[in-house]
Amino acid sequence: MGRPTTAREALLAELLGDIAVLLDRVDALPPEVHQATQTLSKAADRAAQTVVLVDGQLAALAKQAKVAAMQHVAKETHALFDRIAQEQRALMT
Repeated sequence: MGRPTTAREALLAELLGDIAVLLDRVDALPPEVHQATQTLSKAADRAAQTVVLVDGQLAALAKQAKVAAMQHVAKETHALFDRIAQEQRALMT
């Protein structure tokens, strides 16, 4: 095919060139999409591992808080009973 003779032919030739560029770009997408998918999959795996780790740490913290709370309640209960016993002894004397 020779040189375009009309503006319409020139525009069509330019359009075909642009379409060829777009097709080349589309052909290049699958490897990039595959790589992006792999990267996202790895990130999701790391996030899941982090969730498991944090869940374990939260369970340990909750257990420690429960033990600390129970110890505090026991200490305060003993102190209260000691005060009550002292008051009762004072009332009996």
